[in-house]
Amino acid sequence: MSQFRGAVALLASAMLALAGCSGNEAKLVITTQPASGVAGEPLGVVVQVQDGDGKALDVPAKVTLKLSGEGASLGGTVTQIAQGGKATFADAWVEGGGAGLVLEASAEGVEDLEGGTVKSASFDVEAVALRFEGLVQAYRASLPLDAFRVSVVSAKDGRVVRVARPVKLGVGNNPTGAVLSGAEATTVDGVATFDALRFDRAGQGYTLSATAPGASATSGAFSLSNAADEREPKDKTATGAQLNDTFATAEPLQVGLPLFGDLTPSATEAGGEAKNDVDTYRFSAHAGQLLEVATYATRLDQANWKHGIRVTLVAAKDEQVLFRIGQNESTGTDLDFGLEQVRIPADGDYLLVLEPDVGDSTELDGGRYATWVQLAGAPALLQLEQEEAGKGGGNDSIAAAEAIAPGVVYGYYEGLAGSGTTEGDYYKFEIAAPTRVRFALTAHRNGMYVPEERPGYYDPALYVYTAEGVQLWNNDDTYWYDSSVELLLSTPGTYYVRVTRCCNTGAGPYFLSFSAQGVQAAVDPGTNTTSETAMGIAYGQYVSATVASDADVRWYKFSGKAGDLVELYPFGKGNSDVSPVYVDALLYSASDLAKELPFEDMGAADVYRTILVKDGEYLVRMSGDRAGSFTFLLERAATSRFETEPNDTLPAAGTEPQASAFDAQGWASGIISNSDTHVDVDSFAFQADANQLVSVSLYGNWSDEGDDYSSWGSALNAKMKILDRQGNVLASVRHEQGDEVLGVPSSLNRMSATMEISFRAPARGDYYLVVEEDVPSAIVVPTVIRTGRVSAMGGIVESPADPTANYYAVQLWKNQ
Repeated sequence: MSQFRGAVALLASAMLALAGCSGNEAKLVITTQPASGVAGEPLGVVVQVQDGDGKALDVPAKVTLKLSGEGASLGGTVTQIAQGGKATFADAWVEGGGAGLVLEASAEGVEDLEGGTVKSASFDVEAVALRFEGLVQAYRASLPLDAFRVSVVSAKDGRVVRVARPVKLGVGNNPTGAVLSGAEATTVDGVATFDALRFDRAGQGYTLSATAPGASATSGAFSLSNAADEREPKDKTATGAQLNDTFATAEPLQVGLPLFGDLTPSATEAGGEAKNDVDTYRFSAHAGQLLEVATYATRLDQANWKHGIRVTLVAAKDEQVLFRIGQNESTGTDLDFGLEQVRIPADGDYLLVLEPDVGDSTELDGGRYATWVQLAGAPALLQLEQEEAGKGGGNDSIAAAEAIAPGVVYGYYEGLAGSGTTEGDYYKFEIAAPTRVRFALTAHRNGMYVPEERPGYYDPALYVYTAEGVQLWNNDDTYWYDSSVELLLSTPGTYYVRVTRCCNTGAGPYFLSFSAQGVQAAVDPGTNTTSETAMGIAYGQYVSATVASDADVRWYKFSGKAGDLVELYPFGKGNSDVSPVYVDALLYSASDLAKELPFEDMGAADVYRTILVKDGEYLVRMSGDRAGSFTFLLERAATSRFETEPNDTLPAAGTEPQASAFDAQGWASGIISNSDTHVDVDSFAFQADANQLVSVSLYGNWSDEGDDYSSWGSALNAKMKILDRQGNVLASVRHEQGDEVLGVPSSLNRMSATMEISFRAPARGDYYLVVEEDVPSAIVVPTVIRTGRVSAMGGIVESPADPTANYYAVQLWKNQ
């Protein structure tokens, strides 16, 4: 360091000599003085090395700042090397605060510096502090802490100081060794918002530390929970029992946190008759927020539920029932009903009423359950129907259609009596080039809109028209009774979509999602008429072809991996504005052209689906029913980690299980390969935190109570179980349960599944999903071997005609 200083001094002396002055003529001058302000603000002080005439000297002086004054110190970078004789302190600030503060600048590397140092004019700095805003005592684990904020405030009076500061959070008290993420943000108008702040595990007594230039703070203690529990005891006759059976006794519910409860029939007084239970919860919401309610009954406790949960939403202020969904208010039965997407009408409190869905009967039903209430802000591209709700007379014709753009439309279907067969809400949109458009309604999945006081639920339908009013497409049912449209429009111009109803007498609000994707299709060469000359394609690629007749077959090849969830969308007659051709698709492995692979034609959904079971090259054979052109799209909906055999040894005390793993996104897949000598059971290991609500979706066969998007062409009739490390069964579901069925509710946040299983993790640790072929209840004889094979899960298993068709994929959800 002494050698460096000597070299700097020699260089400075030489430069001073070249400038025509002696070293004792050099001086320091603060050319930009510090201004009064708040702690943590950059000082922006500029110190210059000048000659006796006040001219800047281009010397690399090392300039350092010091601060004098009570209760304050300097932070940031307080030493700078002068550039062109000027040192700028853009990253230095005052920590603390005080009045009459003075900066002192000194320099190294300038010989005979006049005075040695220079002092600034005095200035005042207001001390600031950090404050945690809206800190509560309980948060959701593994999910972002809701709108977590830290403010920069005056240390004197606590007002928010509107400055920009980088704020960083750290874990103070950390009882579980949790990992914190999303812990950095910059203040806007003095407030730092941490939208993605989360801990990876639950625990009690956490604290956070916050640091920013000029200030720091430590939060109070708080807990992180994966779930809450219903307060009402199972024994309602117990002394002091807090019941939640009525609007007046509704218990509070934390939005975003799963809640576990019990609707087992019980008596309300000692010695009384058991009756079906009703649980009522209260929560707050704001106008315009989007509400989703999910229930977990048949997939959590299938052994005790005969049906499912009926859900009712009530405005607490006037006790107006808004929505109700159950078997009487929808087309579904024996389901974990919920509210798919409801727009909150006004600020205030709302009541959620849960009860066994026994319809109009007096049948006793119930068991353990979980519920989860989510509130989200309006979508960025939300458009509101201009016609006044329930009035009609606005956009009820093509001539009065409202213009829309891709996004989400929120409207109200009134279905006025006597309005005719063309009534409905009309919207118009433009395309300038070939475009794939998709519309999907969310209405029926919310059940009955009760304020309409009509005898039936709303059963919607969708129609699409050209500018001339020619109908291109109509759809009645896709997701239960909710409709969807999938079209390739090639002719530029104006098009119209009509929201109406197919039948019934219901009315109510709806969401219409609208997406538009430009299409640039590769043109097939016309020479790919055999498997040997197949045209190479890839996921995400559109292809157009022109065939001369129904005998003109085209072949295409692509590379796939085991666990790929593959979709092929054909655009021909019925879902294209120009194609006259009905399209058919067949799938083969390039290594075995004699065997056609499962490729489910979803019918109304206009998509072929499968799940690949091995890596390699695959061939698609396309044909039409006549001469003409068509287009198709090959897509990969998801990837998954395919099972690694052996994974048949199930967990048990003293036994090391053999289990495959989920991928980082929570996906896995496999195939149940039963034979006359082997019963295949697949197990997958995963970790869960204490009290987490964990669910697994299985994709394969058709759902018993699903929709047109629930199948992937599999023949597997599945059974799933969740085991702990000791082999204890924590949950069990079957695709067929005697005379009852397991229905999977629909969700905008999940793909339509064949079935689901849910459980509450009793402790943080390892758990195992087990998948096997189900056994129809009529032949379950665990102790007698007939003309089948004994399953490791118990029962008799029949061999499928094609074992390779028993494929599936599974997706893991935690607190979702």
